[in-house]
Amino acid sequence: MARDLSQTGQFTNGIFADDPGAQPKPGRFFAPAYPMLISLVSRLDPGLASWVSCHAAQPYVDTAVCPGSAQTLFAVQVLMAAVGMACIFSIALNLSGSPLVAWIAMLMTLATGQPALYAKTYLSENPSFLAFYLFLASLVAAVARRNHWMLGAAGASLALAALSRPSYLYLYYAVIAALALLALARPPRNLGFSWRSAALFAAAGLAVLAPWLLRNFLMFGDPSLTSGYGGFILAQRLAYNQMSWQEWGAYWIVGLPDFGDRLAAAILPKSAFVRFDYGNPSSFYLLGNGKFMADTLAAAGGRENHLHYLLQSVLLPDLIKHVAVTLPMTMSGMWPGKYLALLAVVWSE
Repeated sequence: MARDLSQTGQFTNGIFADDPGAQPKPGRFFAPAYPMLISLVSRLDPGLASWVSCHAAQPYVDTAVCPGSAQTLFAVQVLMAAVGMACIFSIALNLSGSPLVAWIAMLMTLATGQPALYAKTYLSENPSFLAFYLFLASLVAAVARRNHWMLGAAGASLALAALSRPSYLYLYYAVIAALALLALARPPRNLGFSWRSAALFAAAGLAVLAPWLLRNFLMFGDPSLTSGYGGFILAQRLAYNQMSWQEWGAYWIVGLPDFGDRLAAAILPKSAFVRFDYGNPSSFYLLGNGKFMADTLAAAGGRENHLHYLLQSVLLPDLIKHVAVTLPMTMSGMWPGKYLALLAVVWSE
């Protein structure tokens, strides 16, 4: 997508196009922020541009075969991670009022190793994490300092996160609703939020989203953020609903951060947890990206109807199992923080 954007000026669907070998044409399968970032940095660094073009033409070629490098992109992502860590410092400082607590919070985050890990990857988490940290820092500052102009920064940041990972758009809607309810309720010691606060948050977010939504409306007839991506992601998740109840019980252990897989191997039969291994040919991960994806796409008649089909024909008829499987996934969702995340969850209980 970044290569097409740099060479043709068009945002395409890349490998997710219906006919990926044909002439590139406008698309909106993927959120635009990360491909745009790679394209922008490529324009500033010809070495990165060559490297991107090579890998776009040969997706699985060894990095050493391609000319140039991604070092400039990594450097930009390190700076983005540094700003994210500054946001964590700001959040902790505003919540606690203690610089010591703020330093501890930031250093604990760095100690997980995740900020450095993601800075060395080609993933949309890089801009989405930064945007989400900026959103949280702005929102906390708005409350802590009674500076409600910061809600504008919060709205703009969350919209940027949605342009990186579309699921953040639902949070954007939810925050607008929450701000409106706070303005309506006005309880004792109210946080001071008013209708103007909700409007400021919504307007700033809309200003960030508007160019992309307008582009989609003019090109495709509706302002949807993406098209086809929701079904693609949901299919990966729904594949896990095919686990047996024995595997469901094992998932509570396997999903524990860092040591869960080793503990499962020590106390459970292999059949209870083998399909949670991403690299296993029978894994739920490969099923969701392979056979289950292909079968549901065929049943839906293509990407345009994929999400609707999955919701109506797969998720809702099996809603109880879906909710049940989601519960142990909270264990797996703690993995970025490892033991720190587990300690925080246990402490909060």
